[in-house]
Amino acid sequence: MRLTGKCKEDFEKWFDRNGDYFNYPIIEVYQEEIDLGIAYYTFPLSMQYGVYVDFFESEDIRINIHSEIDYIQTYVNDNDLGNHFQFIKEARIEAIKTANEIYNKLIN
Repeated sequence: MRLTGKCKEDFEKWFDRNGDYFNYPIIEVYQEEIDLGIAYYTFPLSMQYGVYVDFFESEDIRINIHSEIDYIQTYVNDNDLGNHFQFIKEARIEAIKTANEIYNKLIN
């Protein structure tokens, strides 16, 4: 679940500027070992997802994942992606992929 193009570049700048992410013990461990920008991509998917959502919200791109009884529905900017997912991991990946595409279209 990696961003591409201008979205990736802007996300990494945003991530570096937002010091509140540096206050967590897991990140302090990574800071001692390797560059934080590289360390971010070693975080578990659920941690990456949460930070991506914060970034996209700062850019007015809204991500919402809604669980139903037998499927998971994903929305980006209130638009239903049209896919029903069985697992939250799949829904998160698709939501970030779509938000990345939207961001790159808006910026270019």
